[in-house]
Amino acid sequence: MSIVLLRGPKRPNGMYRDQCEIDRLLLVQLIIRANRVGRRIAVRNLASDKALIAAIQAQQAPQIEAILLDTGACVRDRRIVQALQGSRLPYVEIRPSHLTDARLCEPEGIENRIALVRGVQSQTYVLALSIALEHITREAGLMPRDAMVS
Repeated sequence: MSIVLLRGPKRPNGMYRDQCEIDRLLLVQLIIRANRVGRRIAVRNLASDKALIAAIQAQQAPQIEAILLDTGACVRDRRIVQALQGSRLPYVEIRPSHLTDARLCEPEGIENRIALVRGVQSQTYVLALSIALEHITREAGLMPRDAMVS
């Protein structure tokens, strides 16, 4: 079973060359953390809003248990919200700390968002993964409600 990290373009109408690759050390840390609880993590860097929406729609249970979602420049895109409403998968949303608009933080009608994590890339990705792993193991009955994944 897997978790997928979907990373949208960092610039509006971004091309793939504009997308920052995830730091190798961060990726290794995420892989190790997921492996500790018997999970895998896949990372997809997406070049456009359309590719991000298609990737959200393509994720299916039981192969994928949760999504870590870094919308990048697509944070204000209502189509992303609609794609998430159609998805039954739990997800953790990742946002840079400089985005503080309350309307962006709480889209209505989405019940499968586990958490919203704000901060700098490496910290937020590790925290988002920890939250998703905790949710998955609790849902599977593998962890007491008061325990936490480290």
